[in-house]
Amino acid sequence: MQKGKISTLFIVAVVFVQVWSIPCDAARSLTAAPSNVTVYKTLYDLMSATPELRPMLGVFNYTGLLGVLKDPNTMITCFLPSSEVYNVDEWYSWDSWFTPGDYKGRYLWTVLLQHCADGQTALTLNKLVPNRFDDYTFNPDIEYYAAFPKTYKTIFSIRKSNGSTYFYGEEGLPGKIIKADLKGGKSIIHVIDNGNQYPSMEPGYAYENVIAFVSDFGPTASEVFSASTLAPLLLAEPEGRTTQLTIFAPSDSAFASLLSQLGITKTALLSNTRLVDLLTKAHIINGSALYTGSFINYGAPIRLETMAGPLNATADLTIFPKRPSSGPAKMVILSNKYVKAVLSDYNIGGNDAFDPPNFVGHLVDKVLLPVSITELKKLAKAKL
Repeated sequence: MQKGKISTLFIVAVVFVQVWSIPCDAARSLTAAPSNVTVYKTLYDLMSATPELRPMLGVFNYTGLLGVLKDPNTMITCFLPSSEVYNVDEWYSWDSWFTPGDYKGRYLWTVLLQHCADGQTALTLNKLVPNRFDDYTFNPDIEYYAAFPKTYKTIFSIRKSNGSTYFYGEEGLPGKIIKADLKGGKSIIHVIDNGNQYPSMEPGYAYENVIAFVSDFGPTASEVFSASTLAPLLLAEPEGRTTQLTIFAPSDSAFASLLSQLGITKTALLSNTRLVDLLTKAHIINGSALYTGSFINYGAPIRLETMAGPLNATADLTIFPKRPSSGPAKMVILSNKYVKAVLSDYNIGGNDAFDPPNFVGHLVDKVLLPVSITELKKLAKAKL
């Protein structure tokens, strides 16, 4: 079945459920934390001491964000499912729905972030819920950005119905808030009765092949990649490939800077197959289609293996920010001993997520160098 048909049917089903199937109040009545409740030093302490939240520690650990919970300066609001009424292990199985090709659990990571508010915000229940409600439409006054970069425009909604308060993800089913205002450090957790909420999780752009993606965002990169002996692989649609691919596409200005350093023209570069092949391989991970979530590991770099050698990905990424004035740092730095480049976070493209083998493409602000400029100059000046 085509992705478009699947998405359309799924969205129609979700809208039908959300609008017409307001959940009943049989699950459990809402309880706010009493005024004398223990305020734990960190979210980690709170969740460790709360049986129904303890399994969520595994989710944070799996997605590389356990350090966020242990930091006493973290200030966030999260809506986390209680293990007493929802099997948290279901979150780990969701990736099978979408064939992510992602060894760090990018989809589990997105589901988790759908349940947390963006920005330095600790919202108690009375701050979350406005004075007026509409049971049949999403009122803008009760929508919040989830903990993604704003380019995702991912929201969650708080609604009130029949005297109870519900948490809605961008898609999926509502979760009834069954326990409110649990405090850990500077943060607040509201416990909900299920975890069936998630964001739209496909790349922002869909392309039939790698060259189509690259040419849209970096015409020079497209020329370089097309001039390489890897062009058949990069032009192949999914049915013409046997492996998954991750692509880093440098901007035109990045290639202009490199050409200036090498002292050659673009024409000279494109005619040098050996140099073109080396540079192209430095921008390809052959065997994995990695979304940005793959590069996140709180406080430590992720080692990537391109076709031209190793590359480190370091997430300068406090997903839950601590700097209200400057905003969150949401960058991924790709580096080796020759270059440091910024990944244009979440500005990605890829082929149909339902039609593997997939590719995922990212933009970078510098050309990734597999060898030193000195070595590249030797290749650039070598006689063909």
